[in-house]
Amino acid sequence: MVVGCWGNKIVFYPYPLSPNPYPPSPIPHPLIPIPYPLIPIPHPLIPIPYLLTDNANQSDNFQSQD
Repeated sequence: MVVGCWGNKIVFYPYPLSPNPYPPSPIPHPLIPIPYPLIPIPHPLIPIPYLLTDNANQSDNFQSQD
């Protein structure tokens, strides 16, 4: 599985297992159903530990951690 960045979009595609000879068109996150096999996986840029803490309700505090 390969994760690539294309502009402001994150693309997921099973390379080199993809039958397509070219990279797929960029798709916006969250993932949408596409014609070739793809296992939905969590967005790699989401701070998972942060989402699992009480700080998740303190967005102002999180943003201040520059």
